[in-house]
Amino acid sequence: MPQESKIAIIGAGPAGLGAAWALHKMSYRNWVLYEASDHVGGLCASFRDRQGFMWDYGGHIIFGEPSPFQDFIKETLRDEVIEHTRSTFINCDGALVPQPFEDNLECLPDDKMVECFVGLARQYGLSQDRTSFLSFLQTTFGAGICRQFMIPYNEKVWAFPLDQMGVAWLKNRVCVTDFRRSLLQAIERGWKRTRDVGGGWGPNKTFTYPRKGGAGEPYRKFLQLIRDKVIFNTRVHSISLDEKCLTTMNGTSTDYAMRVDYDHLISTIPLPGLLACLYPRSVSSQFIKRSWAWNNLLLVNLGVSTEKHLNWHWMFFPDKDVPFHRIVNHGSYSADNLPDGDQDGHTALICEVSYGQTKPRPDHIIEQVIAGCISKGVLKESDRAHIVSSQVVEVPCAYPICTKTRDKDLLAVQQVLGQHNVYSVGRYGGWRYEEGNQDHAFVQGYNAALGLING
Repeated sequence: MPQESKIAIIGAGPAGLGAAWALHKMSYRNWVLYEASDHVGGLCASFRDRQGFMWDYGGHIIFGEPSPFQDFIKETLRDEVIEHTRSTFINCDGALVPQPFEDNLECLPDDKMVECFVGLARQYGLSQDRTSFLSFLQTTFGAGICRQFMIPYNEKVWAFPLDQMGVAWLKNRVCVTDFRRSLLQAIERGWKRTRDVGGGWGPNKTFTYPRKGGAGEPYRKFLQLIRDKVIFNTRVHSISLDEKCLTTMNGTSTDYAMRVDYDHLISTIPLPGLLACLYPRSVSSQFIKRSWAWNNLLLVNLGVSTEKHLNWHWMFFPDKDVPFHRIVNHGSYSADNLPDGDQDGHTALICEVSYGQTKPRPDHIIEQVIAGCISKGVLKESDRAHIVSSQVVEVPCAYPICTKTRDKDLLAVQQVLGQHNVYSVGRYGGWRYEEGNQDHAFVQGYNAALGLING
């Protein structure tokens, strides 16, 4: 691509900053990044509240194979990271089962354990039905695991009909087992009912986390190098594919618009939102009503002045009597996430509550979450009086959902966008949940920019 070509980037989350990182490393100067908020990091940003707690927008950790993202982390954070061996559990009606549930059935009470093993045995040797996510679960794990965990948990987290979801996203997201494997593993472990460390499967079984500054720290450090290239509080109002220009608006104002010409556009905003901005409408209308689906998330942050008693990183909750599907023990990631670094006298919990097509947005959610934490033993009744920080953070369009026709729709829309020099990447731009971690998003942005530079 000629040096004079102008690249515009929309969104300063991991994908947008991945593109910026590639351009910065290649000493390419003719680019600008537009961000709707007043900070970088997107959902991987962090903020410290008045009580001294550091909060991320959910449970963000660093893991994965060597990649440009890992190089970015090494250059920005250097050695200022903490290494962890993951300790995560499923709270199944009070029983703590190490993650993944289906690999640790012997940790269940006897009646539930037998039900799960019987269900697996009945499916052993039979073929999977992959016509929907629901049929996949039923024909892979059997009735017991589905009833105890798989169906109630996934109904909570996705807030979308499971029989309308596809299965293309499952790799490295769902641990697939069968009766023989599960039984032999239980025998090999001596049918131990308790574990000090929960979970030995998956790419994040070991992970790192910034020593200071939360998940947003590497992005804040990078901003110092590219501050003159980032325009904050600027949202995209419209994009003309024919004229290769976009219109930006300052903050929430609708009175002032600025035209920005570009040669190539890298977008990281949610794909349905991008399509809604496109002109001419004859291009966007053929895609905008396709099967794009997503859920939304409420993050209920609870900072508690209490003695340390939690020894896990995060925990899943399939039970319907509590609103959250996951709780992140945020203070376990780094002492810097707690006031004065006091891990013995403070606890920080990020409680994730989803809502969407099959679940309405809950009311009075803080009280519901506190009561749920107490009922599940995460907090004690006496801790109620020591909650010194509480807030609700809204995350709209949290998880892109894989519908049955998603991949076909994505291929069609990306081909048309590419013909107009528009490249939609990242967790939301690429609309692939299975490739939506911050390292995936960063590398997608990086590769998009690198591809443009190299022609």
